[in-house]
Amino acid sequence: MERVLSGFYRILAGVLGALFLALTIFAVFYTVVFRQWEENDYPDFTRLPVIATLFVLIVLAFALRLFVRRFGKNGEGAKCTASGILIPERGIVLSLAAVCFFGIFLLYVIRGLPTNDARELDRIMGEFLAGDYHAMESGYLTIYPFQLSYCLAGQGLAVLFGAGSYLPYQILNLLSVLLTFFFLYETAWELTEDLRVCRVMPLMIAGCLMLTVYCTFIYNDIWSLAPLFGAFWLMIRFLKQGGMLRGTAAAVLAALSFCIKSNGSIALIAMAMMLAVCVIREFIAGDRSRAVRGLAVAVMMILFSVGMRVGVNAYYTAKSGLPVPGGVPAAAYFAMGMEETDGKCGWYNGMNARFILDADGDSDAAAHAAAAHIRERGSYLLHHPREMIRFYGKKFFSQWGDPTKVSLREQELTGRHQEGKRPALAGDLTYGTGYHILQGGMHLYHLLLCFFSAAELFALCFQKRRIDEKTVLILLFVFGGMVFHQIWEASGRYTLRYELAMMPIAAAGAVRYLAGAGKSEKRKEGYEREK
Repeated sequence: MERVLSGFYRILAGVLGALFLALTIFAVFYTVVFRQWEENDYPDFTRLPVIATLFVLIVLAFALRLFVRRFGKNGEGAKCTASGILIPERGIVLSLAAVCFFGIFLLYVIRGLPTNDARELDRIMGEFLAGDYHAMESGYLTIYPFQLSYCLAGQGLAVLFGAGSYLPYQILNLLSVLLTFFFLYETAWELTEDLRVCRVMPLMIAGCLMLTVYCTFIYNDIWSLAPLFGAFWLMIRFLKQGGMLRGTAAAVLAALSFCIKSNGSIALIAMAMMLAVCVIREFIAGDRSRAVRGLAVAVMMILFSVGMRVGVNAYYTAKSGLPVPGGVPAAAYFAMGMEETDGKCGWYNGMNARFILDADGDSDAAAHAAAAHIRERGSYLLHHPREMIRFYGKKFFSQWGDPTKVSLREQELTGRHQEGKRPALAGDLTYGTGYHILQGGMHLYHLLLCFFSAAELFALCFQKRRIDEKTVLILLFVFGGMVFHQIWEASGRYTLRYELAMMPIAAAGAVRYLAGAGKSEKRKEGYEREK
């Protein structure tokens, strides 16, 4: 079993390394830029000046090398609590403070409003607060009933802060961003036990503008990130040290992230797979008590995930006296993910909603129609292999090669109707010099992250010792996201969470190749426990 697992882990790291190397090469020649003043996302590939890009990349890598060698040459002095949690150093505190300052600055300048789905849901929430639940019978929620969890959260914010008050949504975004970065910092320590990696993380956090810009976005994507990465951090600690409290907390947070945003299902699958491996190993080794604890955490995670969704649906059924609609079937998203519209490969074009509308709300009939469309489109692509390679290649690079993760496009959209009501600087950040600086900065950050991720993944693939499960958990999550979004609806906004998960891996790669391999100070050798 161990040999099979070791081989699988190496293949996984090697395949991911090849994919991130492809993204690195793509980012040297191209970037993804979104058209402005559009209602939907329209990504375009823009050619870059290769010599200038490589020159800036080399300068940044050299500066990072100086930083790693001068300030992070030793792993000594790491301080942890009695339970092994790394006590934050000054660097991460300053980095989070900078993120907080920039986030507040953007909230003041952009002054965003709800757009598209969020705007429609805002109207529905107002009706729900007034006791009118006819939206459960017709309209948006009959197509997308999974948005009821967002409605419940929005109603709670409206009760606390008043209807039409959107600053609380954005403050929650900022809090989620800060917590996400903190959890990633702690995850870097758990994965590597190398203080130098944790000293590189503040630089990566400060440079991660693609997430910080999302503070202005009024929707639930960003809310789901803090519980997601909190769950990863606690799950890794559970895999390393056990403890039912850690495992239960990880299960609760993973379920909460899934309830807020269903994209969290990939994380649930990755965690369940790693728990299954550990349960089988402990059972074979004869440690049945630890195997039972791992199984209990997996069961709790599934029950909490299902229970939260069922609870939200039961609440609205009780309030409205109406059943929750079936909504768009998954097959409709897969069908939409195979379509090209105006040069967009697999991006949203409204096809998923058309299936359910044409079927008069019958989810089963919509699923059959979508399945037939998948067979027809699939047959065409199989008989035209060049077209299939072009289509899926463009789909892959348009979402994974997007350095902004649609953040600048969403910032433009959310503040579009606020012209004349906000500072002039907002226009510069949205359409002028500030926009181009942000786009360029995000691209260089994305290029470095992909390069160091690829380097670390290849190192893991070819190292002598086996890759441990805590690292494989992250790799499974990212690889699962890559596969899923090749067949599901494409969007850089959906791939954001996977690129964030690679930050500790990229930081480890930077330390490995810029500071020299084999010099990391392990927890048992170089930290002091605080009693």
